[in-house]
Amino acid sequence: MRAFVARKPRSFSVLSFASLLALALASSASAQLADWSSLATWAPTVKIEQSVQYVIDGSTVHAFSGYSRGWTSVNCTLGGPTCTLSNEHLIVQDGPVYYGYASRTGQFSAITPAGGGTLLTNSSPQSWFNVVVDGNDVHFFSGIDGQWHSSSYSAAPSVVTTGRLCVLVSDGTDIWGISAYYGNAVPLSVTGAVSFDALGNMCLATSAGQIHGFSAHRNTWASLPVSGTPGVTSGFANQPGCVVIEDNSSISFFSGQTGTFTTLPAALTSTLSLHRMCAVVVDGTTAYAYSGLLGAYQTMSFPTAPEVSISHFFAILSESGAAHAYSAESNSFAAPLSGSFGFQLSQTAALATPAGSNTPSDAYSCLTDQWIAAPPVPGAEVYLAANAIVLVGPTGFLYGFSPRYTSWSTLLVPYPNAVYQGNSAQGKGLLTARVGNDLHTFNPRSGQWRSVTMAASMVSSKPHWNASIFHDGVNAYAFGAYNDRWSTIPLQNPVPTLSAQIYSGNVDEGNLVTAYTAYGQLALSADYPDYWRAIGLGGRLNLTFGGEPGSPTLLVLGLTPASIPTGYGTLLIDPATMVLVSLPPLNSAGLLDLGFTVPVNPILAGLEIWFQGAIFGPLGLYLTNAESAKIM
Repeated sequence: MRAFVARKPRSFSVLSFASLLALALASSASAQLADWSSLATWAPTVKIEQSVQYVIDGSTVHAFSGYSRGWTSVNCTLGGPTCTLSNEHLIVQDGPVYYGYASRTGQFSAITPAGGGTLLTNSSPQSWFNVVVDGNDVHFFSGIDGQWHSSSYSAAPSVVTTGRLCVLVSDGTDIWGISAYYGNAVPLSVTGAVSFDALGNMCLATSAGQIHGFSAHRNTWASLPVSGTPGVTSGFANQPGCVVIEDNSSISFFSGQTGTFTTLPAALTSTLSLHRMCAVVVDGTTAYAYSGLLGAYQTMSFPTAPEVSISHFFAILSESGAAHAYSAESNSFAAPLSGSFGFQLSQTAALATPAGSNTPSDAYSCLTDQWIAAPPVPGAEVYLAANAIVLVGPTGFLYGFSPRYTSWSTLLVPYPNAVYQGNSAQGKGLLTARVGNDLHTFNPRSGQWRSVTMAASMVSSKPHWNASIFHDGVNAYAFGAYNDRWSTIPLQNPVPTLSAQIYSGNVDEGNLVTAYTAYGQLALSADYPDYWRAIGLGGRLNLTFGGEPGSPTLLVLGLTPASIPTGYGTLLIDPATMVLVSLPPLNSAGLLDLGFTVPVNPILAGLEIWFQGAIFGPLGLYLTNAESAKIM
């Protein structure tokens, strides 16, 4: 399997650190691009989903990309526009023409089906695709690669669109899976197979004596013999990453992440606890903990049946006098935590408080699979974010825990006047504490507190998962988890509304809409787009550069992070482990999208790779933010 796959044939070369220094010395310095972009419009409403935003202004649709930081427009003259907004992409229908727009490409791509076509309804706006069916043809638009992918069938196809990253297609003779990562139709080619369901990142079909699973991440089918009619159970609404399959004789799992079936040596009478990427099966006094991320399980025996607490990517199994945490990321149990506790669980972390106490004692990270002692704060207020835990001391002091790190970050401030935190389908988002006119946000990606001082008293706020926006009547202030900074922009008019979503936000000033992106100029999306640490062997990773159109670029890779100030920004990768790769220039939209496939080589498991960009903009060289990817 290839270790590196680009979207199109490209020319790459590996450079030395000395080469970068020589290029830097020959260039002047410029700064990173602004996180805001304004659009003059009389449209009454801005719609937003993740990093895509749009407004309809008469017959014109203006779309914003959080990757390119720019607006792009399409004029509809054939009876449109009608807009459908989903994860990271938008479909605009103008009579017989369908325009697909993806944030990662920042451009509209059109198809005109010969028979007019019908845009199918998705089960959730959290889907990463949209489908147009035209007679025997299926046109699949991917929000990941921003392209239309067309396929033809022998008869009018039936398409199951209830998945989040893939669809199931049947023409009455054969069955296909189509993944938003790849776009091509992959046949099952099993006689007599019928569609069963599409769930999260997988599709399921059945045939005589078998159940079949399609993995959106691996773009492959796998099969499992079954006895009788199998029952399928999934967890976490429309975003499961694995399912449990129970037939007359066994309990098995299918991982949409790895595309594999796993059968447990457990009795059908066992008790099941199931979530997004994690499951626990308790058979008497034996527990089987399963990772949907790795398609593997671990076994642990107990004196009596353990009590199970489960979240998206981990579980805690409690017995008398000890708690055993299981990480789906590493398929391992942490060292036991001795004692009896109450637990509060987020997506990737948990907080333990001893029974009868009001002082939390330890935090668990499923990313490092260990317990970390909590600061001793009696009576602390506890706030859980999807990927963080924050404690507020009763007399002040703010404590933040990120599961990416092994220590707490403390901010010495008075007791806050207010705390703001948004919600999303993935869990509670960024937490911001206000002390007077100071705003303090804990970023779980960097593990640090970031602060800004407002010019006046706050008027309104809109916190969300990775992006939060505030205004004081003078300026708007936004914080992004991925760019890891506060950004300020002066207001020109009164502000009727603020909006924020997973990766972006906006300030609507009536006739002026200013969009904000929480992304840095280098953005990373792993196998599971919402879970930035999960990159399995054989899985895919996307890097997207955003900058000035036509600018030459370099990719900096390394194994160790750093923080070295330079005249061109901060170098965030240790030069001792650094490799430079020369890349093509940014395209006319100011973007460059790279796709990587991780080789199926166990020696890579556990490796964390750091990426940073260097862009030679019109005003000279500058460094982007850094991103990291851990291989499981």
